[in-house]
Amino acid sequence: MKKIVSKNKGFTLIELLAVLTILAVIAVITIPLFTNVIDNARQNSAKNNIYGYVKAVALSLESNTADDDSDGVYTINGKNIVKDATSILIKYKGDDVAGELTIVDEEVEFGIFKTKGYDLIYRDDAAYVLGKSKSTTAYADGTAVYFNPDTATKCTQSEYNSNNGSATNKKSGCMRWYTFGDKENDTTIKMILDHNTSNSSAWVSKADYIAAGGTEAEYGSSGNNTKGPITVTKKLKDDTKNWKQELSSRLITANEIAAITNKTTFNSSTTNGGYYFKGNSNKISVGTGAYAWLYSYLNTCEEYGCNKQDQSASYGYATSDKRVNDEKRSWSVDRFGCLDYHDVNFEITNGIRPVIITSKSKLA
Repeated sequence: MKKIVSKNKGFTLIELLAVLTILAVIAVITIPLFTNVIDNARQNSAKNNIYGYVKAVALSLESNTADDDSDGVYTINGKNIVKDATSILIKYKGDDVAGELTIVDEEVEFGIFKTKGYDLIYRDDAAYVLGKSKSTTAYADGTAVYFNPDTATKCTQSEYNSNNGSATNKKSGCMRWYTFGDKENDTTIKMILDHNTSNSSAWVSKADYIAAGGTEAEYGSSGNNTKGPITVTKKLKDDTKNWKQELSSRLITANEIAAITNKTTFNSSTTNGGYYFKGNSNKISVGTGAYAWLYSYLNTCEEYGCNKQDQSASYGYATSDKRVNDEKRSWSVDRFGCLDYHDVNFEITNGIRPVIITSKSKLA
């Protein structure tokens, strides 16, 4: 009899391992791509939700007759936006939105939002995703964070050291920031840089003022604040032009300084006089000043208790606010550990110290 030999062979162990290896490689390549596609789609959906909400706010304000002057900062409370005693119903049927927004001329100029699991910033008619919403224990005021604004990512202290990250005029790479105004349920966080990105930055000449959007008539003999700190803001934009746009760099406000330093009687809309931070009025030891982190790396600040001075720096940095009923003077933080006001063309005090906003998920 002839022996019948089957020609159908099974896979050998080596062939099975080869197939499994190929499948594993394909999975490693395709799964992240697939995940990124899904995440990008979700981010776009979140941005579109904010665009719809912003449009709904503008329409609701246009039809609202309860308050002729709607300008100001509002908190989103369910279906309403609230400012002091004013509450305005927003007719919007999209997904839930939380956060706060700044209204100017019945439109949203700026907003910090949370929707569909993401934190977003809205500015200049565009929405930017900061990251996935992540609520953590509140960061105490003055908590040091190492962060690179060029990439909008957390960095390490060794990277900061290599970058000489607190040098005056340093504008890029890993630098040190301080958190402020954070609450436990917040998913975004505000941070101020520990040094000035520019020294004498503002109100230097009539040409600077006009280049920033003012007119010769408005400038007068020495500049004014009728349009806000436009030359400071222009310099800030120049200093931060390479940063991620979603960080929304800006100047700190005088009222934020007052909140940090627990000066409950100060309000930039009504207060005329400056103040020292919790008794910093006398010369004291290095690093012992109240809120020393808030005025470090200024010229000769160590004798007034700051953490570290920089002799090449200016003597302070600008806030975004003018002194009430005084177009010639603006508020600034000084090397003495205080909030004070100066003539807007007194360039030596008005350095630039940016504030940014990012998602807490970026700091995890």
